[in-house]
Amino acid sequence: MKILNGKRLPEDKKLMVFLFPLAFSFKKEMDQLFAKLGHGLESWIKGYLRSYEEYDEVPEEWDTRKIDAKDARNEEERNLVQRFGVVEIDVIAYKRREGKLLVAEVTKENKPATRDDLDKFIQVSKAFVERWKERERLANRKIREIEKWFISINGFKKDAENFASESGITLFDKDGLIKRMREHNAPIPPFL
Repeated sequence: MKILNGKRLPEDKKLMVFLFPLAFSFKKEMDQLFAKLGHGLESWIKGYLRSYEEYDEVPEEWDTRKIDAKDARNEEERNLVQRFGVVEIDVIAYKRREGKLLVAEVTKENKPATRDDLDKFIQVSKAFVERWKERERLANRKIREIEKWFISINGFKKDAENFASESGITLFDKDGLIKRMREHNAPIPPFL
């Protein structure tokens, strides 16, 4: 293998030339796989909440889980969109008879969740909770309880666990999620 000016590439460098693109390609494939796994887990959790924890079916017109620049209703939402781009919440579930709202985030990254991930979730979920409160006020109902879940099948860094306990967020790693599903006699997703 020749490189510039007819100089030969040392043997150890040849191996690096082939391995770096391969490693980059592998990481890209793994990231895509975890994103697909996260979307599958989102769908599974929505079905689990409806079937095993008796959350109501969210009407399609209420199931707005994204806010972008054209959809921002107030200054706080515009600031979120400016800071993070399109903001999205993964799961919104509601028990109307109990007035209980659940918002959840499912990470789609191949790494443990950090304090920054939870902080972003708190800011984003606040906007969606406010939208639900407004919707329920217009219908003469009141949200009495708000529950926040953060699900990361790759676990959490220590700073995230401490922050979650201070912020009232329930954390679920792979084992915690499986345990919760078993408590409700729900099937475990085959990809966990």
